[in-house]
Amino acid sequence: METCGGDPVKAAKTLQDANIKAKVKIVGFDVDHEGQQQLKKVAEAGEGTYTTVSNQSELQSEIVEKWKPSIGQLVWTQGVTLVDTYNAMKNMNDIYNPLYQLSTNEKIRILDAVRFLMSEKLITEETRAQVSELANQMDQIRQEEFKKIKDEKETEREAARKEIEEKVVAWKAKWQ
Repeated sequence: METCGGDPVKAAKTLQDANIKAKVKIVGFDVDHEGQQQLKKVAEAGEGTYTTVSNQSELQSEIVEKWKPSIGQLVWTQGVTLVDTYNAMKNMNDIYNPLYQLSTNEKIRILDAVRFLMSEKLITEETRAQVSELANQMDQIRQEEFKKIKDEKETEREAARKEIEEKVVAWKAKWQ
């Protein structure tokens, strides 16, 4: 019997009308006739099914056996695929490579400007050497920082991949 002051049939119908593509599957355990009728209406409104069970064995059979993944699902569930790994690495490189290139280009522009100023005798050799050294140092600092961030993100990606793989292996083991 509905005891929460709501309308479960209306809620199941709203779920279906929202185009969520959910199925309301209800297993009634030790439910009287009137309660079964209510649960059937909720399941129908949710485009699902209602089943009644009377003991633990029937409950086990209804849930585990009917909801158990097929052999095909077990075989084809791989976790993180090679394509997923490749795409994640490509996305990282799509961010990292332009940063690397921009930093290198900035250093080259500074060094070119310093050479030009030197050739026009607008700065001394000592100033040229100092500015060139600073440009190289700044480039190195940026490159090290970019690499550090890339390595951290790569470590996070690999940890996430391992976690997903472990969950998939555990899920498969549960059902085999």
